[in-house]
Amino acid sequence: MGASPSLSSPKIVAAAAEFSTSNTNMSPVERSAEEFVKEKTTNAEQRSTESARIKEETLPSVKATEDVLDDVYENIPLDQMKFHAEKSLFTYQCPCGDLFEIYLDEMYEGENIAHCPSCSLIVKVIFDTSQLPPLPPQEEIS
Repeated sequence: MGASPSLSSPKIVAAAAEFSTSNTNMSPVERSAEEFVKEKTTNAEQRSTESARIKEETLPSVKATEDVLDDVYENIPLDQMKFHAEKSLFTYQCPCGDLFEIYLDEMYEGENIAHCPSCSLIVKVIFDTSQLPPLPPQEEIS
């Protein structure tokens, strides 16, 4: 036995259209079946289009976020991190002996993941932008 075609296959859509134009004296059951096929076809097409649009817009950022959150070593409140004003950098001790780092400008841009440059560990920094020191003035490049 072959696989049955989906309700949105071109053959079924064409058959339903032909059936509806050639059978004006349909019984209620036949009309219900035709309406069902049309509704399922339309709904499937709409869902497919909407699903593709949503995936295109959100999948890369969602996937990246999910991957990062699965690998977070620890959640660190901002007040437990050390701020180095000369570099506009927050640090926190990593178990490998180095320091997790996250720059102030990154935090203002919404970043909350601090990386250790010596190992693969990352931490999530818990903060609100109101807790951050002001950004230093940018030097003009001439």
